[in-house]
Amino acid sequence: MMELARERQWQLIQLETYGGQLPPDLDVRGAIVNWLPTEKHALELLELGVPTVRMGNDVHPDDALMPSILQDRAATGRLAAEHFAQRDFKHIAFIGRTPWGMNKTLYEAFALRAGELGCTAHLRQEMNVPTPKMVDGGPLPDRARWQARREAFTQWLTALPKPVGLLAFGDLVAVRYCQWASGAGLRVPEDVAVLGIGNDEFICECAQVPLSSVALDHAGVAKTAMDTLQRLIDGQPPEHNPSYVPPKGVVTRRSTDFLAASDPIVIRALRYMWDHVTEDLTVDQIARSVHVSRRKLERAFHADLEHGVYQEFQRRRLDKACEFLLQTDWKIADISRALKFSSPVYFSQAFRATFQTTPGQYRRARRGA
Repeated sequence: MMELARERQWQLIQLETYGGQLPPDLDVRGAIVNWLPTEKHALELLELGVPTVRMGNDVHPDDALMPSILQDRAATGRLAAEHFAQRDFKHIAFIGRTPWGMNKTLYEAFALRAGELGCTAHLRQEMNVPTPKMVDGGPLPDRARWQARREAFTQWLTALPKPVGLLAFGDLVAVRYCQWASGAGLRVPEDVAVLGIGNDEFICECAQVPLSSVALDHAGVAKTAMDTLQRLIDGQPPEHNPSYVPPKGVVTRRSTDFLAASDPIVIRALRYMWDHVTEDLTVDQIARSVHVSRRKLERAFHADLEHGVYQEFQRRRLDKACEFLLQTDWKIADISRALKFSSPVYFSQAFRATFQTTPGQYRRARRGA
């Protein structure tokens, strides 16, 4: 946001440093807030006639009071379902809270898209109780309550069909789910593949099993909010419908880096592919790595995944290409070279055949033009 403000020659002030009150000696032209439209300071800004834009995660009944720029929770849910379906998961799951809060839209889109893709969505809802529960007339200690929650999670997860893809509503809770699943003797990602939301690199990379996560477009939200505020400052009427900013994509790490295979030979071959994705592997090399003949490996892949070994290695390379497009500023030719494609032209053709868009269009659509 600071860079965008400098481009517009805006001087930013942080209202929190003034206790949320407008400084009386400054000519404030507009405000971008993360307060709900009914909160005290937001209402004060509106009463003073200051053009105000809200950034947030979910809709509010009083969003008509000010333009709202929101993370697209429905698009995030659809993207998560597609991520699991691309890995051939037939069962996916989500844990929500009662009351739902902002995650209802996320889950509903996740479950609907799963059904469209031939997957079964499983839901567990936990009570969101702000105060300790009561046991035998006394409060249940936090540690005991935490253990009870873990045991209930483990019982539910263990009973689900395997393999299963589990979406968490945030990165921290996703890491916790990985730990609880491993503690119950379930393998991540072979039995339970876990996907977070937020792509906090410190949390994701430092997890015991590096965590795959949906990368939200925080920069896109900030830019949309600033563009909206500029229009208000210029005297244009406000849009009373929220503007939604979709996520940038899924950053795949080890927690979902798995196809829902059942044959041990296929599983070992997949792991070898993923660990050597930037090498120019042949099917014969992959077969030797798991100590079987090429013919036996091909038959195992077609029986378990319904496609061949090279097709799977190509898919994995293109998934890695998507990560490079989102996370680096490498040129298309550099990405092609890093993944050992024969030429940038062939790389672009293979990418377009798989994703129905070019690498450049994919990057621009998810990172902003």
